[in-house]
Amino acid sequence: MRKIIFFILLIFVMSTLAISGCGESANPEQVPTTEEGLKLPPGVVEQGGLPESPPPRTEGKRETEAKPKGVTVDLRGGRFTIDAVYRLKTNKDVASSAVRLADGDYLEVRLIVENIGDDLLDLRQFEFRLSSPAIDIDDYNWNYPMGRPVDDYLISTQLISKEDLAPVTFSLKIGEVYQDGILFYDLNPKSVRRNEGFSPDTAALVIRKVRGEGAGEQLSVPLAGLIQEG
Repeated sequence: MRKIIFFILLIFVMSTLAISGCGESANPEQVPTTEEGLKLPPGVVEQGGLPESPPPRTEGKRETEAKPKGVTVDLRGGRFTIDAVYRLKTNKDVASSAVRLADGDYLEVRLIVENIGDDLLDLRQFEFRLSSPAIDIDDYNWNYPMGRPVDDYLISTQLISKEDLAPVTFSLKIGEVYQDGILFYDLNPKSVRRNEGFSPDTAALVIRKVRGEGAGEQLSVPLAGLIQEG
């Protein structure tokens, strides 16, 4: 009798498992797919599905500082290019045993000179002047290296080498280019404060031939749009 009962229970359990297996086979788990029938990776449905289209690729922006374009003028066999102009809070670029370091308001002009003539170009025959309504020539001494008074609102300085700060007193050969010259002006020689009246819109660099053939000829280059704060 016990054997009969055991066989009945065994048949019942096996029948139950078979029915369960058939049910699972008839209703398999639905695997998420795309419209094209491709299987999606696990978790995609729970996270909102695939995007309709891939996000567009964007190029990163490059942070660049726009440098003002230089200005070039020709005068008596010389081609003068204002490569850069900086308004500085100290004169450290020209400080030496002859010029002590001091705070203030300064203008540095980097100048490139090329001999485009048919003879030597004597740079001692040129004078480089700064013109501005904000310049009070009464504030300058006649021998001040960063601004000698010339006329109302007009001061001059000598072209110097930025390498050794020596005055440029040589001549350029035909076709030679000199790229090491700077002009340095003190915009407020009696104070360390900024000359608030000085504006690039009303300032100009005046290149004048003071000796030799063509003496008295000059060119004025407006500094509007050229000055960078240093």
